[in-house]
Amino acid sequence: MRKKFGDWILDVAKYLLTVGILAPILNFGNVNSTIYYLFVVGIVIVLLAVGLFLTDESNNSNLKKNKKGRK
Repeated sequence: MRKKFGDWILDVAKYLLTVGILAPILNFGNVNSTIYYLFVVGIVIVLLAVGLFLTDESNNSNLKKNKKGRK
């Protein structure tokens, strides 16, 4: 379940990055470019970090090992 949610978050980060790059090029609205790009890059970095954390197989296997050791 965590892996699927992590994959979904990575997809959202990719879509947000694509929209963040294309919107100013296509002149959608009046965008202050510096603040806009910093905001988009910040959100994408956070989403990538969370997505990669959730899809990390070694992290998931360590959690399973710890649960088995607590019996």
